[in-house]
Amino acid sequence: GGEKFSLVYPVDIVVEGDMVFTINSEEEMYQAKRDYCSEWDEEGEEACFDLVYPITYVTFDSTEFVITFEDDESSWDAVKEWFESNNFENEVDSEKFSLVYPVDIVVEGDMVFIINSEEEMYQAKRDYCSE
Repeated sequence: GGEKFSLVYPVDIVVEGDMVFTINSEEEMYQAKRDYCSEWDEEGEEACFDLVYPITYVTFDSTEFVITFEDDESSWDAVKEWFESNNFENEVDSEKFSLVYPVDIVVEGDMVFIINSEEEMYQAKRDYCSE
């Protein structure tokens, strides 16, 4: 799996040669890839299995965000606004924003598994993701 190292946020990305964006979390990175990469194929978390939506993220201050479907821009915008309004810059993402378990994942289109913890999510990535 690709879990041996991780980006330390915030990071800046350059889009189309001149637009610079600050990315504050892994979630924002996924969103940026969806927004700006025409042939990005959901590499990473959803490359080898799909999350069953809706999913819920919770922040360290107990704010909950429900993402009703993968490309639900209004839900992701609310998440982005929360990060911006709280001025998060140098903390580790997972300490302030986490997926609420259990979640269901779909592997190979038809096998559904219940994931009850971050550890089980890592195990699922190891089990089902060839890279």
